[in-house]
Amino acid sequence: MNLSTYLFKIYSWWDKSVKDNFYSYDYLVNGKSSRELLPEQIKNIYIYASETQLDSIFLNLITNSYKNFKYPTKIKHRIINIDLEVLDLDLIKITYEDNGNGLNKNIKNSDIIFEAYKSYTKGGTGLGMTILASVISNLRGDKELLSNPGEPGFKIRMTLKGGVE
Repeated sequence: MNLSTYLFKIYSWWDKSVKDNFYSYDYLVNGKSSRELLPEQIKNIYIYASETQLDSIFLNLITNSYKNFKYPTKIKHRIINIDLEVLDLDLIKITYEDNGNGLNKNIKNSDIIFEAYKSYTKGGTGLGMTILASVISNLRGDKELLSNPGEPGFKIRMTLKGGVE
């Protein structure tokens, strides 16, 4: 599946769902607000995954970002950026980042967020990141949490099988 097409489609759907007059949102891929502004190579990245698998990854991430834009501090200008990079002929690096409140400062071991029913988010079930980890594993990919508890923003790097069309 073409990744930039998918991401801007999901961003559009999400923006229509949460749009309000109180906050501003920037949904970016490689720092760009539209697919047309991306370099050709980035536009043509594909991932060996179904739309459902990508939904399980990105809708969980975006949902978590949305929750963490609100608490404990309300973030007025909300940014989500997803950087795409070709690592090899068949490997794509995806770095997801937001400017939200970040991981809860009470988390002792950051990897606990990937365990089932471990939630430090108000109203969270503790399943979203577990599902993300499971899907990435099933796709024979990898993940690396780059965020530290108590620091602003959330950042995760994923590598998935794919290429450039």
